[in-house]
Amino acid sequence: MKKTQLSEIYTVPFLFLDFEKGMSPKSLDGAVIGQLNDFFFLTDPDIFQYFCLPNDPKWQLVPKTISVEKFLSLPYLKQDFFENKLKFLSASSCRLETIHGECDVIIKVPENFSLTFSYDLCFKNTDSNSKLPPQTQLKNYVAVIHQDCKVTFSVRCPAVGMYILKVEGSQQGEKSWLFSSCIECSEVKAQVSPYPTVPEIGFGPQKLTYDAGLHALSHKTGYVHVQRNKTCEFSFLLEKFVIVHATLHRSAIPSANLAQYVSQRIQNDNLRIDVTPPQDGEYTLHINCKEKGSTKGFMNVCNYLLNTDTKKMRSWEVSIPQS
Repeated sequence: MKKTQLSEIYTVPFLFLDFEKGMSPKSLDGAVIGQLNDFFFLTDPDIFQYFCLPNDPKWQLVPKTISVEKFLSLPYLKQDFFENKLKFLSASSCRLETIHGECDVIIKVPENFSLTFSYDLCFKNTDSNSKLPPQTQLKNYVAVIHQDCKVTFSVRCPAVGMYILKVEGSQQGEKSWLFSSCIECSEVKAQVSPYPTVPEIGFGPQKLTYDAGLHALSHKTGYVHVQRNKTCEFSFLLEKFVIVHATLHRSAIPSANLAQYVSQRIQNDNLRIDVTPPQDGEYTLHINCKEKGSTKGFMNVCNYLLNTDTKKMRSWEVSIPQS
């Protein structure tokens, strides 16, 4: 970016162009079309440094300037990331490294956050010396964990190499690109399994859960440590008249075969769902509901990722005593 005197901003017209490879708007005849974007007018310097770096460090307009090397290593955050008031809590780098083939990308969201996250995990064949196992569906190797005002994208890498995680947010049918992270995997475990299910809304109570009339009482995070043959109780306060249907899932096992290990009952305004894992391993609990008298089908409003392995627990995961 060419150096511009601050006073010039107020005295002469100026044009800020931000073209990304393959993303420049064009007309039918191929000519580039300029578009006004007031996001870049008097942008907070702490935000602007994620997009451009002036030639002269003094025009960064921040108490602590950054170097070119630091600028090039910053997380790749898009305009909608800041407009939705998100914060990046992972390592402040565009390239993250896995630990034993796993990596957590964590962001902070504001209260009453209403965006629905979606993601795309890609394997960079040109930057990797290995190949993915045949028929690998990378979407099944990412779990979106909600916990209060924090969202974690927990990534498992099935092969050594480079990955790109692209995260988008959607609201009322409008989808926007929020951020991307490059993930470098130098080693993987002997056996890497995908998550049993990867529901669209992710795991854990969220605004959608409360809007549906379910207020989580027992488990505030999407990850829960459980024990084989011991019942784990999930309790909710019902704030609407709803019908609830809970299902248990595990890889390679039909959900119908696990129906006997999950039960539910409603007493007054309290919903209790009991889950008793029959074997060690990883499960997912899906909670669907609809309002009584509604002709609409069930809607998925909350999910939990269950695991009997304490070694898989991380700093953002909470163990709840079993009943």
